[in-house]
Parts: sequence; C-alpha cells; structure tokens
Amino acid sequence: MRADTSVYSLEAAVVLPMLLAELPPPHKDFPIIGDDYVLPAGWIGETAFHWDRIRQCPPDEQLVVQAWDQS
Repeated sequence: MRADTSVYSLEAAVVLPMLLAELPPPHKDFPIIGDDYVLPAGWIGETAFHWDRIRQCPPDEQLVVQAWDQS
C-alpha cells in the first residue's frame, strides 16, 4: 500500500443510497490544477461499477474503502 493511502471501514448502508441511485458524487469544490491536468469543479471522471454486485450488497456489510492522493 502506498504511503499516501488512507483506509476506512464502514457499513454499506452509509454509501448504498448514493450507489443505488447510480450517481457518483460530483467534485463540488474548486478546480484542481496539477502538473499536467486540470479537473474542473463538478468533474466526475471515468468510473466503473458492478451494479449487479452493488444491488446484492446487504446494508450491514462491512466495506473497506481505500483513498489515495494521486498528485
């Protein structure tokens, strides 16, 4: 695991409503400017979801979420 990775554990019920709406949350903050890219406010990006698996996930399932800084 990368040094700049954060790991969280949560119940699926926390994120299932957003996932089942099939809408990833937009980036609501200011634009992000990197060395060779710009992400405007509202940017969602490319995502891949396994909807069949998400719909079968029980609300009390424990999920592990990894978040990392790609800068």
